[in-house]
Amino acid sequence: MELVVIDLRDTDLSPFFLAHLEDGVIVKSGFSSRELEESIRTPVARKLRDDLYAYFSGKKIDFNYAVRLSVPEFTARVLSEVSKIPYGKTKTYKEVAERLGTKAYRAVGGALARNPIPVIIPCHRVIGMKDLGGYMGGKESGIRIKRILLEIEGHRL
Repeated sequence: MELVVIDLRDTDLSPFFLAHLEDGVIVKSGFSSRELEESIRTPVARKLRDDLYAYFSGKKIDFNYAVRLSVPEFTARVLSEVSKIPYGKTKTYKEVAERLGTKAYRAVGGALARNPIPVIIPCHRVIGMKDLGGYMGGKESGIRIKRILLEIEGHRL
């Protein structure tokens, strides 16, 4: 297991962003208030660290990394579709549902709430028709993080 740790204490985001890799494949990521000891041994982990720092600094980065998802089939389909949303663009929950051939846009939101690899699988790019929608379980701090991620990508909300 490798761990990439991004220090975000100089930003309005959570203090740290962590990404866990197994055999060069991303299995989990997320924001954390705890700093863990980084353990990078492979070129993939080094490149991911560099890409994450660049992304959080406002550079356009497309995260083209292998990921391993242990999620239900519908959630995997939703996350695969969301991975296709380009940097700086958004889709609504309804648009994602329609791309999957369903009208279950609330189920899309539920699937996105279970995204084990946020930022790298850009669920923050999915918004409601009238507002930002939820992020990280719908907590106020999650909505704030979603807003910041969209602003990093050039959205003025």
